Amino acid sequence: SGTYEYLANNVRKGSTTASSYTITGLSQLTTYTIRAVVKDKAGNTNYQETQITTEQVPPYNFSYTGRVQTWTVPYTGTYRLEVWGAQGGDGDATGGRGGYAKGDKYLTAGTRLYIVVGGQGGDQNSGRIAYGGFNGGGDSGTTKSGSVSEEGGGGGGATHIATRSGELSSLSGYTSSVLIVAGGGGGGGPWNGCT
Repeated sequence: SGTYEYLANNVRKGSTTASSYTITGLSQLTTYTIRAVVKDKAGNTNYQETQITTEQVPPYNFSYTGRVQTWTVPYTGTYRLEVWGAQGGDGDATGGRGGYAKGDKYLTAGTRLYIVVGGQGGDQNSGRIAYGGFNGGGDSGTTKSGSVSEEGGGGGGATHIATRSGELSSLSGYTSSVLIVAGGGGGGGPWNGCT
């Protein structure tokens, strides 16, 4: 025979109410310690503990808007951050996919986060430069084939989460404020097979 208690952060709880938290895109995870209290016939008590982690609320997701977005941390705890960089624009070849990054960060309630979702690079544009995507995507270059100039697609923009507002290029002097970054994909080349 035995009874079960739910513990969180080593504090006994009467229910499974969340007490430590985690973000995807921005989502919360809670880790519980479950202690099994077992008494034998002689009255001796033994404890066995195990930890389980459960997602407590749906993820906070952010889409491309072409501007800095903000989110305020609702609870103190560990948050999971996931970011995807934007795809590069197409040339004659398809633009490269953006990067991906994931990590956990302990955050205090009330902390304001700044989320910048990268924009896709511009597609090849009939002899004109294709512009890079929002948040650092590079413009296409020019290549000559005989007397003809050709451009590829623009690079995709990075996606990042920081504790300071601004596009990534404005945070070069504040690198400690950048929590996570995923780079954008390269633009597709001006000829098939060239990226």
